[in-house]
Amino acid sequence: MDTANIKFSDFTDCSSINTEFEFNGISGRADLDSGYGHEIVIDSTFFFQKLFETAKFIYSPPPFKMYYWTAYYSGNLTIRYGKYSLNVTKFKVYNLKDGYGCTNIDAIVGDSIFENKITLIDYDNNKIAFVDTVIVDSSYIALPMYNRDHKGCNHKNIRIDGFRTNDNRTKSGLFLIDFGTTHGGIIMKRDFAHNLLLDIKHADILRSIHSYGEQDYRWRIDSLQMGTFLLNNVPARRVKNDKGYDRIDMIDGADGLIGLALLKRFNMILDYKHNILYLKPNKYFEEKNQVQKK
Repeated sequence: MDTANIKFSDFTDCSSINTEFEFNGISGRADLDSGYGHEIVIDSTFFFQKLFETAKFIYSPPPFKMYYWTAYYSGNLTIRYGKYSLNVTKFKVYNLKDGYGCTNIDAIVGDSIFENKITLIDYDNNKIAFVDTVIVDSSYIALPMYNRDHKGCNHKNIRIDGFRTNDNRTKSGLFLIDFGTTHGGIIMKRDFAHNLLLDIKHADILRSIHSYGEQDYRWRIDSLQMGTFLLNNVPARRVKNDKGYDRIDMIDGADGLIGLALLKRFNMILDYKHNILYLKPNKYFEEKNQVQKK
């Protein structure tokens, strides 16, 4: 077993998993973001300057216009975590302090670190462990994960049943597991929210944390069912940009994102070898997620 310590960011209601990595032999703290696919993002300031001393990186312009300053680089970058290592030849650079929301990190590492591995995320004991076999008891549930190929990256989706609003309207959906979805438990696509009759007139309307001219609509879902577990008072969101589109409408094959603000209520085993997510209630299971008011 190979373990790493978990540290949680404390940025408003931001819940993230970040731990120590080595980037070309330089220690840094990175967020694990399963919604990033195989992408790697490096902070554009002090940490990148240190990395630049380890190898020659070649700049290339971004493939499309970004909301915030972004540069693309190619070169040899080795990321080491415990006994494992990941070699990448392309990565992005931008100021994480401005563009990401969670502070005190040097990089974002996508779900490529989970590829073909079994990863235990244990909130009760505050650790991450990469294990050889899955060991579970009757307190766990097993949810199948479905691959969603997006730009060559296999993102993982799970099916969530029984979204229930206070008028007893229910719906099921397929949601992408996104550890980078840090604010609110569920981000819904527009059509999914409409089908649950979630009216923006009765939502808390907030400015997006990224300040892209977006409107952030937030509700409370009375309950949702995850396997045999019933979660009550679940925060849900929609994010509409200044052109009237939802930011996540571009995500094909899923009804939205499920983030750590909800998943942190469970100890998790991500079995990427067999595409199964195991969940067990932990010390946060009864915790009520707080919604930031306008």
